[in-house]
Amino acid sequence: DESENASLQDAKQPWLHRPYQGTVLGEVAPFWVPDSEAQVCMKCGTKFTFTKRRHHCRACGKVRRQTVVQFVEKSLLL
Repeated sequence: DESENASLQDAKQPWLHRPYQGTVLGEVAPFWVPDSEAQVCMKCGTKFTFTKRRHHCRACGKVRRQTVVQFVEKSLLL
């Protein structure tokens, strides 16, 4: 059953549906997604390569491209 598979997948990867819970960057420690669990940027969907590298967002812990991480972190600090 597809709904059971989706529930099991959600249980194994809680970061997929976990929104950023803090109001100030650094207020709440994020759950960092393991690099091995992210083949694409969790924000824009770009596949990671040698030149498009994985970086963890300090705000939410998700794995994103460096340019996306820099934008998100700067926007949260404003």
